[in-house]
Amino acid sequence: MKTTSTAHEDHKQSVEFLLGLNSANIRELEQALEQNWLIHVILSGVGVAMIFNIGHLRDVLARYFAQAQYNAQAVAAILLPVFLYQFMRLGQLVTAFNEARQLRDHLLQDYLGGAFHNLNIEPFHKSTSFLAESFVKKGNWPYLLVTTATVTSAQASALFLVVQAYGVNRFSVAILVVSAVVMSILYVLFWKFQRDRSRATLVVSLGLASFVLVFGLLIAFARIP
Repeated sequence: MKTTSTAHEDHKQSVEFLLGLNSANIRELEQALEQNWLIHVILSGVGVAMIFNIGHLRDVLARYFAQAQYNAQAVAAILLPVFLYQFMRLGQLVTAFNEARQLRDHLLQDYLGGAFHNLNIEPFHKSTSFLAESFVKKGNWPYLLVTTATVTSAQASALFLVVQAYGVNRFSVAILVVSAVVMSILYVLFWKFQRDRSRATLVVSLGLASFVLVFGLLIAFARIP
């Protein structure tokens, strides 16, 4: 029969093992979040550049793909699904990262016991991921504002390119409605699976307001066939 001290050591070893697995999981999630952030930055920049033809990007892409001229419908058909997929991944990754970080705090508290409350664990919460710093930590307004503006710019650009490519008709309106429904579902799912509902409400509200603002600016200043 195991003694109390032996059982305690076995428990600590189990917690150490779980902490190792958790740390590896957090590193993988940080890398995935960083990749997702980079793709959103690219989609945002390319989307806005395509809408306003900044730097004659349309002609550059046409020549790169050996096309006689810019094909707006092909670009819209590619960028919108790519954005929707990456936006879906964004909520999933942020939720998984939140859960992994909360598990790490729980394991550390279990491992350290009473000493846990006497330590400053804030450095453990710092992340190399821009998205993690934006959505996970409270008070990081600069991160949150930059992230929200970038993601919603990519979101609005992907939808507006559909309008530019097909004009305002039943087909384009149907695409916009379906895309809006999908994005609304993703926003709701993101909010639902966050433990900090006040933070989630802030993020979702800011995202929706920013999207409406950016899309409105595109309608006001960009050319629609």
